[in-house]
Amino acid sequence: MSILPMYPKEITEKDVKNSWLYYYIVAEMGISYERLQALGFTTGILPILQKLYPDPEDLKLAIKRHLVFYNTEAVFGAPINGIVIAMEEQKAKGADIDDDTITGIKTGLMGPMAGIGDSIDWATLKPIIFGLAVTLSANGSILGAFFLLLLPIIQIVVGRKLAAYGYRAGQASIR
Repeated sequence: MSILPMYPKEITEKDVKNSWLYYYIVAEMGISYERLQALGFTTGILPILQKLYPDPEDLKLAIKRHLVFYNTEAVFGAPINGIVIAMEEQKAKGADIDDDTITGIKTGLMGPMAGIGDSIDWATLKPIIFGLAVTLSANGSILGAFFLLLLPIIQIVVGRKLAAYGYRAGQASIR
């Protein structure tokens, strides 16, 4: 056992972007009616929480804090991930941020961000890309199959940028 005090490690934007990407991949895998995407969110943020809370008891409380109901559109809801990471980072450093504040931010933003994301991603971007892919494929072009790859590429680029933006905005608003 070390006699040195345990301090949270620094969080980088790369950590935030990778955390969001992990969430993007697993968001719909562990869905339940009670918590919807909470397990995916918690799984995505877990490497960050492990960096911030070296004490097992603090880590346990942080994990429990994020296993409450959560549901939003994964790509355009990415700023929520960044904001929550910024809040967790400040909490780990001793800022007076209680659990209800972190949960309240997540709850307050998940609906509006889902509405924005669903209208842009599901109602605009997907039909355009799928329509072009079908047209190309119907005309015998193999490009139609590859055209479908544009969707996840765009989603990943946009989501990673939005998560980093949310992190920066969260840091600026807490100071």
